[in-house]
Amino acid sequence: MTEQPTNFQQAEDVIHGDAYFIEKFEPYREGVEEIATAGYSILANHWFRGYEHFSSSYPNNWQARYEARGYQYFDPVALWTTTNEGDIRWSAIQFPDTRGIFREARTYGLNFGAAFSRRNGRKVCLLSVAREDREVSHSELVTLSNIANNYFHDVGENIVFTELQINILKCLMNDKDLSSTARELGCSVSNVKSSLARARKAHNMETNYGLLGKAMRFNLVE
Repeated sequence: MTEQPTNFQQAEDVIHGDAYFIEKFEPYREGVEEIATAGYSILANHWFRGYEHFSSSYPNNWQARYEARGYQYFDPVALWTTTNEGDIRWSAIQFPDTRGIFREARTYGLNFGAAFSRRNGRKVCLLSVAREDREVSHSELVTLSNIANNYFHDVGENIVFTELQINILKCLMNDKDLSSTARELGCSVSNVKSSLARARKAHNMETNYGLLGKAMRFNLVE
């Protein structure tokens, strides 16, 4: 369904906070809420370091119970999301519900639902929705699938630069060499080089100029 993700903490090395993700979701909110009459949850860019955004409109008492009992480790929706990309009704998920999570969720009005799992590179994204009255229809699945595609695309590329990497790129944009950059930022040249290397790998770029161009496109340097 899913509540708090399996890694409990928000990742530290992100540029945009929750307000950014909430703002980006605003054009899609009404469309989701019209279908997800019992609530929904959003998990954006979850990977081994944590997640970049998580929010839920499920009943507060259900969220508290879910987290207190550690259901995120056993939730069939969460388990399905870790190994699949696509769209599925909760009722079609084949993972065993060993803790009776679906049954318990129904006592909070979460009787039917669907999950929309996407990947941003190595990062997992999930939109999960619930209804009290009936299954999500085929046309509603299509609508929500398109919303998931668009929203997770909107937030997919904007959060992979660390603060150090952005500061390094600002120095490079001002034609400073690596030694001058290291002195200005109070770190070693090897730290500058390794930070740039991690950024190139994360963004699939061969050169620092490619990184700089991407950061400029997203207004992260100026």
